[in-house]
Amino acid sequence: MQNTIVIVLALAFMVLMASCVPEVTPKKGTKCKVNVVESRIMYQKAVVDHEEQCLAEKQTRTCVNECFEAWTGTYAFESCQVEAAQNCSSLLHLQSETCKRYLTSLVPSGSTCSFETQTRT
Repeated sequence: MQNTIVIVLALAFMVLMASCVPEVTPKKGTKCKVNVVESRIMYQKAVVDHEEQCLAEKQTRTCVNECFEAWTGTYAFESCQVEAAQNCSSLLHLQSETCKRYLTSLVPSGSTCSFETQTRT
């Protein structure tokens, strides 16, 4: 009979432990009013290439039992910066340059110079 009581008590303790949720005690000054909702804008990346756009999402959190729940959403950066395009030549954006390029720098007497017109943007 004593063994049965010990086993029942042990099982009851295990069930209680499995369903236990720790009490959340807010720190002084961190209490919020129940059902208050806060929102913020967060970004997917802190820096993006000049050809990309910053992706943003609105995140919210709600006050439950005088404590804010976790923020919704997955983006983790408070700001996002678009990198400037690199200046690879003297050409400005959307400008082009045309020039002749010759097949060789020297041809035999009586021959003609072969060339092609090349354009870069």
